[in-house]
Amino acid sequence: MNRRAAMRRRLLLALAALLATAPAQADHHLLKRALQQAGCIPRATTQVLRDGARAIYDVTCLGPDPDRVTIVCTGRVCLPDNPDHHDLLDEIP
Repeated sequence: MNRRAAMRRRLLLALAALLATAPAQADHHLLKRALQQAGCIPRATTQVLRDGARAIYDVTCLGPDPDRVTIVCTGRVCLPDNPDHHDLLDEIP
């Protein structure tokens, strides 16, 4: 009986570890897709903000003139930020 309890405990710990790492793997996949959409091969990636399901990444892309891309992830969607969509007159600092 003691062996069964130990086996159950190990199984539950393994399952908890698997569930804890699943969101990180999903974020990585979504981030990679957003970088492909932006046409960026990442040289360096820095996580600027993490707040629950929201995350913002600053990515330096490979190239002769390194370009920088900001990727915004919310829940199950990651998109490259488009600076052309920002109107400086309408934005609050």
